[in-house]
Order: sequence, then C-alpha cells, then structure tokens
Amino acid sequence: MLKVELPCALPLIISGLRSAVLQVMASLTVAAYAPLIGGLGRFITDGNQNLGDLRYGYPAMVAGGISVAVLTLAVDGLLQLVQRLAVSPGLTPTSDTRRPSPMTSQSPAQNSAVTE
Repeated sequence: MLKVELPCALPLIISGLRSAVLQVMASLTVAAYAPLIGGLGRFITDGNQNLGDLRYGYPAMVAGGISVAVLTLAVDGLLQLVQRLAVSPGLTPTSDTRRPSPMTSQSPAQNSAVTE
C-alpha cells in the first residue's frame, strides 16, 4: 500500500489539500463580517463602512483585497511547489497525452482526381 497506492493517490491528496486551504482562506476573508472575529477581510469591511474617509475608506478596501489575493496566490504557489516535489515525475501528466491519429491513406483514384 505504501509503495504503490499512496504514491498513485498523492496527486489527488495534495490537490484536495490545496483546494481545502484556498477555501479556508476565502472563509477567513468572509469571517470579518462577524463581530469580534476579525479575519483576512477586516480591511475590506472596515473600508466599506468608512467610504468617505480618504485613509480608511476605499484605499483600505483595495489594499485589503490586494493583500488577500497576493497571500492566496503565494500559498497556492507554495503548495504547488510541494506537490511538484512530492509527486513522482512518472505520475504527472504530460502536456500532450493524446495519441496522434493514424494517417488516412487515399486510394490512387482519389489522388489522381485531386491532381486534375
């Protein structure tokens, strides 16, 4: 099991882990709407409440959104690197996994009709 099944299942396991981590980060952003919890979206909700303020209004919302996006992309890139290092190269799909279609040959009658 450890030599065959786990290495074959490792891409799916790490992919599920990456998806779960990204969902948790999205939930932490939304958790800022709950009182006294905070979360990654605190700047977004605070900026939404003070839109008229030039310091804590719209610029805070933009900065909060950009910081959450950068953090999410960094964590996803780190987990992608872990996946690339942990999974055997023989298990990763290549860019061209399709087989080339066999060439269809034309009969000599069709070749002569095309050349005329």
